Amino acid sequence: MKTTSLILIVVIAIMVLISGIFLINQPGIHSPSDTDRMIPPGILPNATRENLKDIILNNPNASMREKGVLALTGLTLDTKEADDSVAFLKTITVTDKEENVRRTALASIGLIRAEFPLPVQGDMKVTVEGPIRTGANLTIGVDITSKIPQERARVGILHVDSPMTLFAPQEISTSLSANQPAHVEFVMAAQEEGQYIVRLYYIFDNDAFEYEKMEKRVFLTVNNSDGAYEVI
Repeated sequence: MKTTSLILIVVIAIMVLISGIFLINQPGIHSPSDTDRMIPPGILPNATRENLKDIILNNPNASMREKGVLALTGLTLDTKEADDSVAFLKTITVTDKEENVRRTALASIGLIRAEFPLPVQGDMKVTVEGPIRTGANLTIGVDITSKIPQERARVGILHVDSPMTLFAPQEISTSLSANQPAHVEFVMAAQEEGQYIVRLYYIFDNDAFEYEKMEKRVFLTVNNSDGAYEVI
């Protein structure tokens, strides 16, 4: 198993320990207990995916199931079989009767997706309309799309510099058909000359466990005549 995989496994163990849930033996955590010695020799470095899944699903000992989750996570980071592992671990987060096993499975999904993210499904484009000058209303338009249908996509304002006044709701929700754009608008006005930053986001859920989020920043230069903007 690669060094990076071992480090990530230890990170999960530490997270669970902080939550007050005590894991059995992991390198660098604490000494083996009698329960640890029940684990078949070589399970962590040598077990196959199917061996580990069987332990996670069927072993009556919660500590062994949890160790199986950690081992499957490390194996996944080495073999790159992310989608299969994530789908399996999502089931464990719901079905395992022990909270510490469910928590470890959920943390493992996050680690796997940090290394092997889902393909990007959404896109957002931002424009500014109206005069960019002191006291005048300007409109920030956001066009969003998704390659897959979305029942509830959300577009919103993360931050507006003062003294910029936002007149529209801070978040707008809409449904999306696949590859069909939707347009939302935010109306605001700057009360003084200066430079302002507006941070926007677009977020939607892939399922109950995973979501996609993207952000854009609008840099506004407001004066008494014609200002300017840049989107990053």
